[in-house]
Amino acid sequence: FGLKVVGLMALDQNIALAANLFVAIAAAAGPITLVNALISTQPFFVLLFALILSRFVPQLYSEETQRATVFQKLAALALMCAGVLLITG
Repeated sequence: FGLKVVGLMALDQNIALAANLFVAIAAAAGPITLVNALISTQPFFVLLFALILSRFVPQLYSEETQRATVFQKLAALALMCAGVLLITG
């Protein structure tokens, strides 16, 4: 691996560590069902950032951006969120 790849991997791991820390703090500070409901929105933001990266930095990341593909992914996200809402009450 090159130094750039190792640096990106380290950055990724540090961001994941910070995210887990914030989830633990949120779970300790408030209702766990609310925390879980908010965590379930993560795939939406992953898709959003992937589309943004694909649009503005296509040499770094590419995502299928055809209307039908994006609609299918948004529909899947909506079903996931609906399932989380049904589970958490």
